[in-house]
Amino acid sequence: MDASSNSTPSTSNVPAIPTPSMTPAEVIMDATTRITATVAGLRKDKSPGFWLRVQQVVWAQLNRVRAVIADVPRRLSIPPMLMSLNHDLPDPSIPFTEWPNWPQLLQATMENVANHPWCNQAEDLPQPSEELADDGEENTMRTDVKGKGKAREGVEM
Repeated sequence: MDASSNSTPSTSNVPAIPTPSMTPAEVIMDATTRITATVAGLRKDKSPGFWLRVQQVVWAQLNRVRAVIADVPRRLSIPPMLMSLNHDLPDPSIPFTEWPNWPQLLQATMENVANHPWCNQAEDLPQPSEELADDGEENTMRTDVKGKGKAREGVEM
């Protein structure tokens, strides 16, 4: 599933295209900050019009992230909040009957978004090879106590 293919242009006055001087990491950080600040305003104003404006601003910020997601360095961690919003926030151009659960979207954990395509940005750690084990036996490291006046196992002084 290409997350950027279902984006529609936002009617928000927030720029949906990142400026050329911003790196993908800066776009992600800026979008996260703007989304958090905008959604915080929901505590003060609960009118339906404001809720719709918030959704449009959030959608515009997601469009900014979608525009740079292919250029994000693999080691950069994308906030789970952005992945959750990208996956679950309804498009503002489509009428919806149920308000988004903002606290759930904003407080998403990595476990909540484990299957999101953006979650695979971090490089996988290599798994130990089975060839390293000796015939299925448990490998234990033998430690010898070395030092002045200490005998090593199997060696007489």
